[in-house]
Amino acid sequence: MKRALILIIALISSTSLWAQTTANEWLIALQRTLGSNYATNMVLLGEETGGMMGYFVIDGDSYYLTLGAMEVYCDGKLRYEVNNDRKEVVEDRANLEEGDILTNPTRAFDFVSDVYNLAIDSVTANGATIRITPKSDVAEVTIYIDVVKRGSKVLPERVLYDYDGEGYTIELGIIEGTPDATPRWNKANYRGYDIVSFL
Repeated sequence: MKRALILIIALISSTSLWAQTTANEWLIALQRTLGSNYATNMVLLGEETGGMMGYFVIDGDSYYLTLGAMEVYCDGKLRYEVNNDRKEVVEDRANLEEGDILTNPTRAFDFVSDVYNLAIDSVTANGATIRITPKSDVAEVTIYIDVVKRGSKVLPERVLYDYDGEGYTIELGIIEGTPDATPRWNKANYRGYDIVSFL
C-alpha cells in the first residue's frame, strides 16, 4: 500500500512538473528531440484537402517534402516546387526565415521569444498546446503546436496555422530512426516539365 502511494505521488509530481513547463521550455525540448536530421509523416486536414497525405525529411537547411501530387526539394539555397499534375516546376531562392511546414519545414519548430510571443494554450497529462504569435503587427498568423512527452522525448503531434480565422491543420507522426539520405533535386528526373524560374 505504501509503495503504491509513493508511486501515485511521484506520478502526480511528474505531471505537475510538466504542467508548469513554459512554452519556450517545451519548444527547446522538442528541438532537442528532433535535432537537425529527422523525418515525419504528415496529413493535411481540411474540407478541400480531404486528408491529403505526405511526409518530409530534414537535413540541416536542406529538405524534401511531398504532399499529394506536390514535391519540394531544397538545398538550403534554392527551392524547387514540383506539381506532378501540371507537369510544372517552380524554382526560387529558399526563404529560411519562413516557419510554415509547407514552405520551410526546417524552421517549423524554431521560434525565438524575442520575435514571437510564446504561451501555453492548454495542458494535458503528458503534453501541451503551445500558442505562437509573431510580435510584428504585420503578421496575422497564430500557430498552435500540440506536443506530447513520450519517455525522454518531446514530439510534435499537430500544427494549426490560423491566418485571421482561416487556415489549416497538419497532423504529424515522427518516423523512428535515422532517415535515409534526403532526396536531392535532379532536373533529369523531370524531363518534359515546364520550368518557371524566379531566379
